[in-house]
Amino acid sequence: MSPHQSQQQRENRKIENQALIDQYKKNIDLTSYLHSIGYTYSKEKSTRNWPMMVEPETGRKLLLGRNRQSGDNYYFNPEDSRDSGTILHLVAANKRLDLSTGEGWNELHRVCGDLIGNAQYQHHDHIQPSARIATTPTNREGAVAEYYRLKPLTDTDYLTGERLINPRTLQAPEFWHKILNKSFTCKHPQQEELVRGTNTVFPLENELGVQGIIVRQTAWNHTYGDKSNSVWVSNIIPGQPVKEVFISENPINCLSYHQLNPPAQPGARVYMATGGQAGHDQYLTIQNILNKVNPETLLLANDNDLSGIRFNINALSRLQMPHQPLSAITLHVANAKHTTTLSVELIPTRTPTGVPAPSPHEQAVALEKRIDEVLNRNMPKDGPRATLERITNRDEMMQIRVTFPNQRPLLIRAENLAKEFRQSGDHIRVIRSIESDFNDDLKIKLAKQGKAPTETMPVLAEIARIIHARKTSPNGAVSALSPTGSTPPNSLVKQQAVTTKATRAAIQPKGPNPETSGSQKTIPLRKNGLK
Repeated sequence: MSPHQSQQQRENRKIENQALIDQYKKNIDLTSYLHSIGYTYSKEKSTRNWPMMVEPETGRKLLLGRNRQSGDNYYFNPEDSRDSGTILHLVAANKRLDLSTGEGWNELHRVCGDLIGNAQYQHHDHIQPSARIATTPTNREGAVAEYYRLKPLTDTDYLTGERLINPRTLQAPEFWHKILNKSFTCKHPQQEELVRGTNTVFPLENELGVQGIIVRQTAWNHTYGDKSNSVWVSNIIPGQPVKEVFISENPINCLSYHQLNPPAQPGARVYMATGGQAGHDQYLTIQNILNKVNPETLLLANDNDLSGIRFNINALSRLQMPHQPLSAITLHVANAKHTTTLSVELIPTRTPTGVPAPSPHEQAVALEKRIDEVLNRNMPKDGPRATLERITNRDEMMQIRVTFPNQRPLLIRAENLAKEFRQSGDHIRVIRSIESDFNDDLKIKLAKQGKAPTETMPVLAEIARIIHARKTSPNGAVSALSPTGSTPPNSLVKQQAVTTKATRAAIQPKGPNPETSGSQKTIPLRKNGLK
């Protein structure tokens, strides 16, 4: 056989194998296969368009769909954006196949060949009697909306009554479809009756769409789904240049800052919230958005506490603005109960042969000297000081561990070092609220100006008094702040929820309320253009 004939045979086999693979993905029913390997159909979590299969042992949840364009059956995990695929992924995982080898592919063809010859695995209504497989080509967002039973924002009592976000802010184009509602039913902890209500929801997104949700309500703050690589992000308005990006831990702080300091033009500022301390992959998503919108300035607006300062230090090290000079120094901060550890890594600068330059050792010594100079300036030798230790000492990399007490002045100095080492300049700015966060700033401002609804003015005055007392109290005990010492904090929470009918009406959209009318359609979450 000539080399040309051998090559032609290999090409023919590739075509035949690809045709078989296409048949597997189109004709093998995933619900039947998952049922055969131990998954159960979840009637409670399945929707009209999206059947769900659950693995009892691990709790893994898979929503199933069919691509209308290709005809392929596929699955994805609404709680893990990395967990998705077709029958090939399921069989390979279940049989522990190595598809980088011929043996792995031979076994996959054997298993899938048996499945495709079984009529049960081609019957697409098997198991899920009340659900039909969705057929839109890219519909993860719609599936997530159905999975979490998300509805349009119609109940704003929590935001307008307790958080004092006004209707104009909620109606700003930056926040259209970025704040939603979710109904809940739960059993009263002390009574037999069921309690029904509505939570406020902030969807978490990455390049693939919505991956999870932050759910807020009085005394309730919970995240569902995959937060690891997603953030809450306001709308990116086409055609509007982005002047600055605002990053906070909490979406409500974004709304509060927008109300306190509106941008010059709608869309000139993009808001992001991480739902707490940012993780490694969240920084990658944030960096991708920064690269896309190309802002002039990044505003780090985390809580005005020790945790917020640590957030700023890590963000200064992990994020790179488009026109910011590159730095050979990276930092990472972590904390224990009483101490903070700052890890500083230096990649020594290399210069062409013959050009005078400090040696790697000299660069590391200069770096240690600068850290000690800034952190321990005017600190008594027998008092709280930062200690330095060189962990790695190689020409290609130096690592320095800095340990110091959990004290605000020292953390502020470490934050200033991060700005200096990362050469952030005016590209990245740290802005701090006067109170603990910008929502507290908003409440205090409204209390002072008397611009809040009449019913909430006594509440705002009480809030201002409590915040001031907490700042001046030796131990910050809330129970000791009441004038009589007998008013429980929960009574204040209940008072804060008071909202006038006029305030609610200002934000209510026209038409029937899907929460109370016969319509129970979920809202389709809009794409944000992050791809």
